[in-house]
Amino acid sequence: MLLGSWIKPGAVIIDVGTNPIDDSSKKLGYRLVGDCDFESCQPVAGAITAVPGGVGPMTIALLLKNTLASAQRFVEGTAGQKKSGEARPQPHWSTIVLGTLAGAAVVKGVARRLLGGSKTTGR
Repeated sequence: MLLGSWIKPGAVIIDVGTNPIDDSSKKLGYRLVGDCDFESCQPVAGAITAVPGGVGPMTIALLLKNTLASAQRFVEGTAGQKKSGEARPQPHWSTIVLGTLAGAAVVKGVARRLLGGSKTTGR
């Protein structure tokens, strides 16, 4: 765990770690913390991201964007082609489809957990 005494004053900390720790006051019995000791780093750092809620929403947004782009390329028949130059056929289309579907399933599961939704209704 990164401690405040280890960082230079004014440093920017982008904490991407997610670690569950036991917390009986929480509904699930745990809470998420980052890789830095927020309480000791906050007074020293110039800026620090929170965990959860810091960079996670941006990560999910970019994953959704890339999943959509992959699905669009598959539907258009351009999956596996170079962005410029000659088009080439993609012999492994099934891998692309499975990857896109798996990515969408992961995004749905993460979004459900972050939003506290039900497994059965998705809300």
